[in-house]
Amino acid sequence: MDRRLFMKALTATVGSTTLLKFNPSFAQSANSTQLITPLRINLSGPGRVGFYMDYSELNSVGTHTFFVCRTHGTSGSVSVSFSTSGDSHSAASGILSWADGEADIKSFTVDVPGKTVAGDHRVVAQLSNPTGGLTLHNGSYTRAYGVIDDGTTAANNSAVFFDAQAGSNGSGTASSPYNNIYDAIANVGSKRYIYGKGTVVPDGTNTANPNGGGGTANCIKTPAGRNNEGNRVFIQAWPGNKLRIDGSGVTSIGFYAAGGMNWMTFRKIDFTNLNSSSAQYCENGGIMNWKGKSTGINIELCTFNNINGSSNTAAFCGQHVDGLRMWRCASNNIQVNGSNTNQNAGGLCLYYDSTNFSLNRCESSNAGPACYFKRPNAGSVSPVVRFCYLHDCGIGLDYGYGSSSNHQNYAIIQANVFKNLTTYYAIYDRGNAAGASGKQFVSNNVFDSAGRSGNGVFWLQDTYNWQIFNNIMYNSDRIWVNYESKGNNSNSNKNVLEFADYNHTYNSGGYYYLGKQYSNSGQVSSASGGKFAAHDVNSNPRFTSPSTGDYSLQAGSPCLGTGVGGSNKGIYLTGYELIGPSGSLSEITLPDQKAPIKKMNDPSVNVVPRA
Repeated sequence: MDRRLFMKALTATVGSTTLLKFNPSFAQSANSTQLITPLRINLSGPGRVGFYMDYSELNSVGTHTFFVCRTHGTSGSVSVSFSTSGDSHSAASGILSWADGEADIKSFTVDVPGKTVAGDHRVVAQLSNPTGGLTLHNGSYTRAYGVIDDGTTAANNSAVFFDAQAGSNGSGTASSPYNNIYDAIANVGSKRYIYGKGTVVPDGTNTANPNGGGGTANCIKTPAGRNNEGNRVFIQAWPGNKLRIDGSGVTSIGFYAAGGMNWMTFRKIDFTNLNSSSAQYCENGGIMNWKGKSTGINIELCTFNNINGSSNTAAFCGQHVDGLRMWRCASNNIQVNGSNTNQNAGGLCLYYDSTNFSLNRCESSNAGPACYFKRPNAGSVSPVVRFCYLHDCGIGLDYGYGSSSNHQNYAIIQANVFKNLTTYYAIYDRGNAAGASGKQFVSNNVFDSAGRSGNGVFWLQDTYNWQIFNNIMYNSDRIWVNYESKGNNSNSNKNVLEFADYNHTYNSGGYYYLGKQYSNSGQVSSASGGKFAAHDVNSNPRFTSPSTGDYSLQAGSPCLGTGVGGSNKGIYLTGYELIGPSGSLSEITLPDQKAPIKKMNDPSVNVVPRA
């Protein structure tokens, strides 16, 4: 019988815009054995390949390390090519290979020598040419970004500038900025940067009413879309300054594009108090695209607070969007008609007919679902959700479908904290048999008080081949899964679960399997012929301080070494890790590590390259 390797763990990272120090061996080494503990699972198919981390961030020239992983299946020998492009760097290319049964994390490095151009230095890493039946997880959007943010601004010949509080309107240069964002957008032309500072109140210069209801809302229409990664446009805070988009009592949404916002990055912008609830059936978002195809949107280090619409609402709200990346963003208090419990108040994102999303290092609170993946195209790729803090919402991740053809496949839900989801479920997938999903991959998450009020951590209905392992369910009802399966599903020829085992439970409710309630994992194992939950354990995981957000495992924890193949359960295995955009949860350390990570403003810290 094949032994299938599945990866588990992680490299160090950053919190907010402050850079952090960690053990340099984890940052600089391309030896994946220092980064991961293999998980051994028997799963079918050659699998999929993608980047484990969407970004590599540095604050000065150095070495970017990109990590690539194989998920969802490990049958056969496979390979994938990698290459890099972008600003001046030592271009890298080559081939990464996995043997039959292997899913170890691979890596490659990119050196950025000498001085970089002013403005954010960017390297784009791309995967291509999979072999052996391997699939690129996000197709042509299977890419990651190396960023050097050294606080410099691009020159006037490649940027326009505005200062929302300037007394007079200038010419758009750094020394004579425009005093409004509309002139900056109108005059960006082929330049790559729009730098802004101050507070922008949408003033009626642009208006829109997404979805065609009554009334209009002020907005900021984006510039014309670009045509490739190489001429991507960046709308961002002027380095060293704050940029806020504030509704301030005006009926308004944020950035808006009805006809596409292609190859565009929004970076370090705060969105607040945007309210279009008085405009009937008006979707709202800090950033939104509605009924117009968009490609290659990146949203980085942005915050979204108090966003309210009369229909669908989210930090990012879109339709027909391909290749969105949300990195270290936070949303709070997302509403529909004043209610943050409405299912269409989608927290970080809500979209229709979209695919190839990725949400990494993000936080969502006070919304119906923390993220709402609504009515995707049939067969589209479900979002990758890693290292997020999703809390104090009705649902964690909500998959919603309007017809039998609207279903997506190949989710990756890994290394997140789901907390205080007291109304419904942590993960809610209610599909339809004709277009049902397959191979949703859920591992190494912590579910703390998730799935209460008699509901489950999972509700899985007419959805198939979920892979659920190495998670910790803590103070949660119906701990493992609350789902309908054969006999209750519309399609009795498929299993809801492909693999569900080696999960840890504590102070949590029972299991729900094949339409029946079971009080413990042994009963489920017996009912499934040992196929599911045979190695689940119910005991205190001995977190260090869950009330303060420290989910590291104390020495002697029963979750250490008891996961699949002797791996650890829970989130963090090697190095230091943070959840959320700005250290929303405290630093996580292993029992043998002495002290928490230090911030860059500590003079004792030496900067090291980071992955």
